[in-house]
Amino acid sequence: MDCPQIASLKLDTASLEGIERMKHKHRLMKYGAIAITAGTIYTLFFHNATANVEEYE
Repeated sequence: MDCPQIASLKLDTASLEGIERMKHKHRLMKYGAIAITAGTIYTLFFHNATANVEEYE
């Protein structure tokens, strides 16, 4: 998501570091969402299938 430019806005070092921390947390949240989705798919399709095979042996 892009934000509009604000003319003549000057941020101090602490503000720029805060923006970088927010960007980093946003990237981590995206990776976390992917990991949760992959884990759910694994559990639904693979974990239960192996549990059923062991049950019948």
